[in-house]
Amino acid sequence: YNPVTAATECLACPAGEYSAQTGSIVCLLCEANTYNPVEAATSCLACPNGETSGVGAVACTPVGGCEDVFLELTTDGSASETSWEVIPDGGGPALCSGSGYADNDQVTETCCLPDGCYRLRVLDSFGDGMSNPGGGYVLRDVNGKRIIDNTDGGAGFTSVSALANDQVFCLPLGTDQVIGAHCDRTDFLPTDFLIASENAAVSAEFGVNDANSGYQFWLFDPNGTYSRRVFFSHANPMVGSPPGAQAAAHLRFGNLITNPVPLDLMLNVRIRGRVNGTYNAFGPTCRVMVVSSLPACPTTQLVDDLNNPNHSCGVDRTFGGSDKVVAYPLAGANQYRFRFEQIGDNFVRNITSPTNARLLNWV
Repeated sequence: YNPVTAATECLACPAGEYSAQTGSIVCLLCEANTYNPVEAATSCLACPNGETSGVGAVACTPVGGCEDVFLELTTDGSASETSWEVIPDGGGPALCSGSGYADNDQVTETCCLPDGCYRLRVLDSFGDGMSNPGGGYVLRDVNGKRIIDNTDGGAGFTSVSALANDQVFCLPLGTDQVIGAHCDRTDFLPTDFLIASENAAVSAEFGVNDANSGYQFWLFDPNGTYSRRVFFSHANPMVGSPPGAQAAAHLRFGNLITNPVPLDLMLNVRIRGRVNGTYNAFGPTCRVMVVSSLPACPTTQLVDDLNNPNHSCGVDRTFGGSDKVVAYPLAGANQYRFRFEQIGDNFVRNITSPTNARLLNWV
């Protein structure tokens, strides 16, 4: 088609549209319940039985609807080089895609996907990643839970940022994840444990179906340089784990000898429980980093475990008496700095304590 007078060539109709005759000045949108995944089509394809589509569709979706996922892009200074696509597990035409962004911008794209498994590919046409300066992206489910988090990771790839070995993400997400104190922690040592939150159904199999129940950890680089899945059962937990139903929920980084965890590289971690041989879906992503050496002052946070007697995050406390707040302890730490701030006011107080507990009573 060509909408311009005196043109010397014609344009290809984009995916989702078609032109069935020569001399067209516009392309026609594919009708409802048809689709077209390619450019320059002369007709649209009928959706398979059990699937449907709206007008101008590039793919059909199963009857019963789909669920939005959100791709949050932070572009670099060469955003015209950036594009992305979501393709089905096993390959095929892109179900969603995007390009043509402004430099140094923040954009949220929406893609509606039925339950199933998919592959996200973020592309750079120049081959220098999103590194001018660094960009990145986060993929979230309809509830805002992270699926893939490559924040500030745009410099970590050249032409394609995608999971290693054609691995995929699946919808819907499960609920298993690391404990709150370990989510987005960036100062793990190789000797440290990474701990999964307790799944009651997994714990119920302790002493019943020990060999077939436990937790699988998935550590991966969103840019595809590393991926490792490892399962620990009640019968064979990681060496050094504490005894009991939560032993299988412990992973010590340095104990992974085959395909070891890389140091000083930001990774994503996802976890899924296994109950009597049946895996749950992987839960939301957290970021972790295992460092070759500790920073001068590693960080911790208030205890956020509701079952812990020292639970201190999101609670009410009374000042001037015996109430206190408690942070998760750090190995080797001999001082803890607490920062108290009144939101919307100018009050800020930093107090150093020799222990991980701070009495709420000072002058």
